[in-house]
Amino acid sequence: MIIGKIKEVYNDKNLPSIYDLIREKPIEHKAKILEYLRNGKIEAYAPGRVKDIISGQYIDCDLCCYTDGKYEWRSDTIYYFDKYNLKLDDGFILYVLRTK
Repeated sequence: MIIGKIKEVYNDKNLPSIYDLIREKPIEHKAKILEYLRNGKIEAYAPGRVKDIISGQYIDCDLCCYTDGKYEWRSDTIYYFDKYNLKLDDGFILYVLRTK
């Protein structure tokens, strides 16, 4: 299951907008979840630069796809979760907190 899918990245109007998923305050256990995301296994890498959808600036982030064997996520999902408190799938959050 892919987490962090947003319409601005996947060009799918049926997905939520990043602007609707940004939270003012970080969720509880953000540091644990961030560590989990960053320690996933890289399963794919794409050369190129990544642009921050919100600021329009290029970010220091290689575009990779990570997995833990159950979930998959992109490196820019980690960036948006860290910088903008991007809301992630509740099932994923519970899964991470149970496995840590």
